[in-house]
Amino acid sequence: MIRKFLVVGKQMYLTSIKRDLGQENVMTTELLMPVETYWKVKELLRKADYMQASGEDQAGINEMYRRVLKEVMNCGVQEKDRVWLLEKSKT
Repeated sequence: MIRKFLVVGKQMYLTSIKRDLGQENVMTTELLMPVETYWKVKELLRKADYMQASGEDQAGINEMYRRVLKEVMNCGVQEKDRVWLLEKSKT
């Protein structure tokens, strides 16, 4: 199992250290993921970054982020985080 923090804001990324960003629109969620899930999420986030850098449509980028949230929705360490991830993966 791999412990990472998912930072969800204007962009979404994984980090090893929890950072208190102090921003209102940024959510940091602690995840405990199987290795296979970690690599899937890492690849989806890499694709989303590439889409954003190449000027792709925001709807495609949002769909990629939704796929990331669906992958990790059961990996949240705290129940409130799992509920939040579930709600965000549906919208």
